[in-house]
Amino acid sequence: MHRNTFVAINGLLDFCIVGPGDLHFAYALLGRIRETYPCGLGKDYQQLTDKWGNRVATIANYGANVGYINTDLFHRWHGSRESRSYNTRW
Repeated sequence: MHRNTFVAINGLLDFCIVGPGDLHFAYALLGRIRETYPCGLGKDYQQLTDKWGNRVATIANYGANVGYINTDLFHRWHGSRESRSYNTRW
């Protein structure tokens, strides 16, 4: 992501501390951020995320401006998948 794009979307989400930021970002690129909301999600959270997601979708032209690079990424170990509580924390 270019810096001017990062600034235009107002940075990454800094209020989703339980881990759904990457999911929100991926779906926001396609204009589908609401599909990432679980039932019972607070209205304030939805409003903040909708506003941010709409900026992302507009800049990404609803996925038309999304690309990738063919590379390898290295990730720090966070323990086994089972012990990360993905299904219970979000």
